[in-house]
Order: sequence, then C-alpha cells, then structure tokens
Amino acid sequence: MGMRVSCPTVTERRLPRRFDRRLLLETPGEVRQDEKMGMRVAPVAVGRRWSYHLVVVEKGTMPQVHRSGEATYYVIQGRGRAYTGKAERRNGAYHASWSMTVELAAGLTFVVPPGYAHTLNNSSREPLMVVLRCPDGHFESDRFVVENLPSLQRATAPSR
Repeated sequence: MGMRVSCPTVTERRLPRRFDRRLLLETPGEVRQDEKMGMRVAPVAVGRRWSYHLVVVEKGTMPQVHRSGEATYYVIQGRGRAYTGKAERRNGAYHASWSMTVELAAGLTFVVPPGYAHTLNNSSREPLMVVLRCPDGHFESDRFVVENLPSLQRATAPSR
C-alpha cells in the first residue's frame, strides 16, 4: 500500500491494474539522456492517449511546466523531494509560486495538474526512479522551463 499524502496537487494513486510491473525489469525502450532537464528517460508503454516512462534522476531536474494533461509519478526507488507550485507566464517566460514540498519515497504517488511547475530532487545515494504516466507530447511539445528555482533546491538543479 502506498503512502497517503493529502494536499491540492498530491494524491494517492496506484499503478493501474493492467500495468505489468515486470515491464520495468525487462529492457525498456531506448534510454534517452535529457541533459537539459537532468534526467534519463526510457519509454515503457506507449498508448494512444497516455504513455508510461521510466525516469531516473541522479541529482535534480530542471523546473518545468506543462500546459495540458496531468502527470502522475509513481516512485519505485530512492528518496527525494518534489517541489510544485502554480506557474504563470510573465514577459515571455514561466515563473512559479513554489508552494509545496513533498517528501518522496518508494510507494508514494503524486499527481501534478496542468499549469503547475514541478521539479524533483534526489536526496539519496541511489538514483531516484519513478514511473511517469503522461499524455502524448509531454516531453516534445508541451514542456516549458520555469525560470525561478525553489529556494531549497538551488544547489542540485542542472545548470541552464
């Protein structure tokens, strides 16, 4: 049973029953190093509307926002923190009002709604691994860098 976290943008959800956890043990699709965002990504299951990706975070990810579709994160290994807050576009750039910190551990699931900035920070020696459920275009056409960092994460975010 996963840990329950209750706040506006974090809810408990389990991996869907039809999601086969053995997929994570098999070789996933091609692993892509996303230097700009500070993570490695491998597709696990790709659907017409939703896809699942294995995301590995060594240190921290660049703050980002997606304008459409929620992103659901299932933590499967490691410990860390997620920072989130409402994002708005000002003067051609996205800025976040960082309002929440979530302690991450295996078994926790959290949901980031559209329009909310988010970033992950690994606080353990092992990689932070999550299964990400997201809509099509999440990485390619609907990802925008957020200019301001949460104050507690400044030291671990990738450089721009």
